[in-house]
Amino acid sequence: MVKEAIIRTPGLIFLAVIVFYVCSTSSAIAVDFWSLQDYSYLLELIRGEDQDEPLYVFDEYEEFDRTVHEQFLRHINRNPKTLRKIQSELGSNNLKWRIEQFKKRRMFVPENREDYIFLYESYCQDIVDFIIDEIPFENPYAAIKTLQQAKPEIHPNEGITVFLVHKLIEQWTGTYSFFNETNNHEMSITLKSTTFSGEIGSYSSMLEISDENKVEFTPDQYTIWQNSSAVPYNVLIVPLEETFHILLRPYTEKAIHAALNKSQGKTKEEIVANWVSVEEAMVGGLVDVFFRRIVCNLFPDYDLSDIEPVIEEKSRTTPYKYLKNGIRTIEKLGVESTLNLYTSDPKKYRDRLVSCDESSCPS
Repeated sequence: MVKEAIIRTPGLIFLAVIVFYVCSTSSAIAVDFWSLQDYSYLLELIRGEDQDEPLYVFDEYEEFDRTVHEQFLRHINRNPKTLRKIQSELGSNNLKWRIEQFKKRRMFVPENREDYIFLYESYCQDIVDFIIDEIPFENPYAAIKTLQQAKPEIHPNEGITVFLVHKLIEQWTGTYSFFNETNNHEMSITLKSTTFSGEIGSYSSMLEISDENKVEFTPDQYTIWQNSSAVPYNVLIVPLEETFHILLRPYTEKAIHAALNKSQGKTKEEIVANWVSVEEAMVGGLVDVFFRRIVCNLFPDYDLSDIEPVIEEKSRTTPYKYLKNGIRTIEKLGVESTLNLYTSDPKKYRDRLVSCDESSCPS
């Protein structure tokens, strides 16, 4: 059986370029929909001091990453003292080696500031309620809560749990065994790499393809949202973006399943990558529309001018290659028609998306 993680969404869909935007009456949300909470202080908290500790483990599992492996090998080759020590221990200058274990550990910095915990939990809940009130989907979440302990329990079949954290970290460890020509001496070293993941939101599905080519998807029962970013916009859109990903994922999986059954020369990886880009475009268009309305009601003085360079940068990467087209498509068709198209015929949406450009977009 082939099993691999797919459709991981990095949580960095960005709003279209709106340097001068005036809130119209039609874009304003009914005042009584929102809680009476004042979220202006939330922006100050997002822009405030960043936290790098304490570090807790979220989960860990064996997984190989070629890029990290190559970094480890470069580290060994660039540190002659390490090599000389290994050679001395093994009594030989001609070494052989093998990988014993490669492990990925997801870690997080918890949010411990009470005012930040209260405001961000409240904001996320309000945004989810707003989405569910506006579009014909059920609330997918069992709970939205701030995570402050290591290795939380995940309860299947109870809905998706949202874990709010301050920052997400990836830690890789690689254990390498070295031995001499006669294989009678051996020693092992373990290397570690720790980086901030850059993912503001994270939600994944698992794709399994059996030996009989039966395709099955298993979605995560949790999603992780980070409240730390140099650009507050990234934090503010997380509940929008990740909720749209979760709600639309079954339709993306249906499209992937159909494409895998008639691959027409494309590899499994190419098919999945293409549909990831399509889903990102659809979500990006929805985020564009909904975030404008949220800004009008909650953050009327928010400066959107810092979004343009980020949009441009992300649009140059493969997962977001259709992002601008996604925004143009939803501007042309509207939210309801675009959602109906994606949920009824994802392939037709994709074809329309790909044919959209700066000068024209199919109606």
